Amino acid sequence: MVNVKGVQMSPFSRFMRRGPISPQLHGVLDYPLAAVLVAGPLVLDFNSGTAKAFVLVLGGAATVLAVGTAWSRGIVRVVPPLWHGVADIGATIALIVAPFVLGYSDDVSVFLNGQILFRGRSAQNFRDPGFLGIMNPENDAVYLPLKKGKNELMLAVSELGGGWGFIGRLADNEN
Repeated sequence: MVNVKGVQMSPFSRFMRRGPISPQLHGVLDYPLAAVLVAGPLVLDFNSGTAKAFVLVLGGAATVLAVGTAWSRGIVRVVPPLWHGVADIGATIALIVAPFVLGYSDDVSVFLNGQILFRGRSAQNFRDPGFLGIMNPENDAVYLPLKKGKNELMLAVSELGGGWGFIGRLADNEN
């Protein structure tokens, strides 16, 4: 316990009262953060409707906190700074956990000679809770009806995190 102005405060209470940056700077940074959280899912065209809604809700909450917190940069000043700090910690934890709970996209569309053959999603947790988004040729196969001569194979992929890969194997169907 630390004595601040005659009041005993735990280190957590002191942190919640002041935070790692000054309230003035925090109040200024709240506005661009809210703008990024609202504009990001719209500009980046999130692949997941759930992820888009989640970030938009956080952006709306960040906007309410920026405008409504009772400190020098607030406009309405009805939300106590302590509540603002608790909401910031909750939002930070939610943003850290979100990719593991909501998953991330690893989508592929396979085209052969201009025709769609396959569209698939291999995202973390998409198939079952333990699935890590890893494909392999034994479990994920697309058979290509090749014609004699030149064939054009195209993969359209999307990736928002964790990298992307492709595995291919040519097999003789006659054996």
